[in-house]
Amino acid sequence: MTTIGDKAVHLVYDVLLLALDLFRDDYQTLFLCSLVNWEFNRVASRFLYSKVALIPPFRPVLDLKDSGALPQNSNLGPASLPRNAPYVLNVEIGGFLSSRPPPRNTLPVTLTNSIRAFVNLNRIELTPIIYHEDTFTETLGVLKEAKSLHELAVNACCMDDLRAPLLAKIDGIEKLTLHDPTRAILQLLPDWLERLSNKIMELHLKDNCGSVTPGVLKSFLPHVRNRLRAFTLGLSYSLTDEDVFNFLGQLPKLEMAELKYYWQMKAPPRQPPLPNLRTLTVNSRRLLSKFEVNAICKWIRRAITWSPIEELRVIQDEDDDDLFRVTGAHPSWESLIDHLTSRHTQTLRVLDLRLAFIKAETLKSLLAKCTALEELYLCAGKDSLGIFSDYSAGLTELYSVSFEIRNTKRRSYRNLGSNAAADIMRSGPRSLRRLAVNGVEWEGTWILTETSDIQFLVQEIKRPKAPWERT
Repeated sequence: MTTIGDKAVHLVYDVLLLALDLFRDDYQTLFLCSLVNWEFNRVASRFLYSKVALIPPFRPVLDLKDSGALPQNSNLGPASLPRNAPYVLNVEIGGFLSSRPPPRNTLPVTLTNSIRAFVNLNRIELTPIIYHEDTFTETLGVLKEAKSLHELAVNACCMDDLRAPLLAKIDGIEKLTLHDPTRAILQLLPDWLERLSNKIMELHLKDNCGSVTPGVLKSFLPHVRNRLRAFTLGLSYSLTDEDVFNFLGQLPKLEMAELKYYWQMKAPPRQPPLPNLRTLTVNSRRLLSKFEVNAICKWIRRAITWSPIEELRVIQDEDDDDLFRVTGAHPSWESLIDHLTSRHTQTLRVLDLRLAFIKAETLKSLLAKCTALEELYLCAGKDSLGIFSDYSAGLTELYSVSFEIRNTKRRSYRNLGSNAAADIMRSGPRSLRRLAVNGVEWEGTWILTETSDIQFLVQEIKRPKAPWERT
């Protein structure tokens, strides 16, 4: 029989669950909360161990005594304890693992035992940079028995001739990500996707996809045609734009696509419409000439012309020279903005062009016409902040905006002060809560002052790092 005391305990747990969810990414605060009492500890542990990561940093000196022991910044060890293991939903293994073979390297045994203990495991990512080839052999066998596993991401560590057959035996996957897919796994992929045909909704082939040919796309198309909602394709010089878009055009439920762009001499004679595409992410190398920028703008326009696009992101490779990123030449992407302001004003919610330069007049048109924007990331000149203050009043849904200030002289490049950031946020739409300028972020919140007045407070924020991100 449930007593009043029991009900009180359950109420406290539910309230704490909602409260600590606000600190989901702040591991230091969650750790301190776990020390309050057992009730706090139980709730905090649910967040502390929901994600487990093992990402050792690079070490310039070879440690001949390295036995694969877990580093101090990893939570894999405590997460494997019986009382914490049920909380684990997400596992990420990456970085520079020990390259020594077992049994001197104990990491393979540790991983296998831990994965077996994580009975509620929902997602796992195995993408190390350095590793021994046998590190994940036993782990793949255990993953085959993981009934709750729905997301799987791996790289070459699991896709050689020996381990690819073990990988392809894992069932129940809804989201599959293959980094640098090898020929060994691509040969098995059609049969694997056939078994997953009632489950698979996302397929992501990332990074170096040189082994992906038109024949590979055709081989697994029948198994994903009726369910695939998201698809990613990395760089493959074996594929033309016509091959890629003909494949995408045969996926009637496709809502999200991420593609690697490279310039091609011949454009497709006919671009298949993508009537349900809502999110497009385009990856490319850094584009510095007007010809290159005009070419990619035309490529994107052709891709989204008949789509109800809601999110558009263009991600260019970062330049190592930060000074050049600030002062170098930046051709304008105005033809793409003109297309968005003429065809997608009612649907566009997220626009991420943080390394794609926009002229002042083009920015004014964007702010005046795309009134459904919720997130905006752009690269513009030194007058862009003033233009935003003057023309953003109609963006009633906008809550996050980021500026990269470009095409300025060296002496005029300065970080924005907190007072100036506060003025910009207060002069912008009332929905605006986050502002970033050249990588510095501010957040605005409504607070109650000591005199019971409501005040809009703007503060610079620094996002907390997870333990495995600290070096």
